[in-house]
Amino acid sequence: MKKATLFFLTFIFSFSTFANSSDNFKFTFNFSGKKVKYFESVPPPAYQPHPNFKEIYDIREKRKAFALYLKPYIDYLNQMTMNARNRLMDLNQKPFSQFTQNDSLFLREISQLFSLPIPTNKPNQTWFDEALSKVDIIPPDLIISQAGIDSQWGELNMATAAYNYFAVYCETVGCGIVPPNLIRENETSRNHKEAVIFKSPYHAIRTHYLNLNANSSYRTMRQIRSDLRRSGKPITAIEIADGLINYSILGREYVRQLKTMLNYSQVYWLDGEENNS
Repeated sequence: MKKATLFFLTFIFSFSTFANSSDNFKFTFNFSGKKVKYFESVPPPAYQPHPNFKEIYDIREKRKAFALYLKPYIDYLNQMTMNARNRLMDLNQKPFSQFTQNDSLFLREISQLFSLPIPTNKPNQTWFDEALSKVDIIPPDLIISQAGIDSQWGELNMATAAYNYFAVYCETVGCGIVPPNLIRENETSRNHKEAVIFKSPYHAIRTHYLNLNANSSYRTMRQIRSDLRRSGKPITAIEIADGLINYSILGREYVRQLKTMLNYSQVYWLDGEENNS
């Protein structure tokens, strides 16, 4: 087999502390860089302008609209992830001597996207096991509920001005925007924070999606998901939410709030599904 040409992507994996309020924090990677060739094998859904959720006064209609706005991007990422997962399972059964150059480039891309350094010689069973624990779907209602909590259902300034639905902050002056809730906080704190600007809702969701799948802080979530797969049970938001204790300084209280939101908001996801059918 010819030695595959190295496939370099410019991704930033900066492990930093970000806050979404004065008493709430989470750890996140900031994923940015060139479009990837193998994982995103087809273009994502067309970007839609951010709706003015503030003008939707009925909470039921607001949450339905919010779910319908974000869900196509999550569905796309889940489909791309399943495609990659299936290819990983095929390659795991394929002799390394039969790997093509595209196979090697695909594995290198996955290693960079999901923070999976490939052993020097070749990917071994341990590497494939870890890859399959990371390259897996995330239920849309989990991501939508987190976005709803973090962005107040798309009403916060960072969401309307920067497509920032997950309270992702940076710490360098001029690195993003300073929404009203941060102006006073920056005046009284030694740590300067700005909200990261995303090019589109897809880029914001993509960053969050890869963060949950790659960041070591969410290893418990991925372990729960892997256990569900091994036992043949469905991967549900309620089940894997228990692994998100490190998402917020609130710890278990955040998980409780998230699961309450998931249970309470099922009607919005169901209505969204019915509207799409």
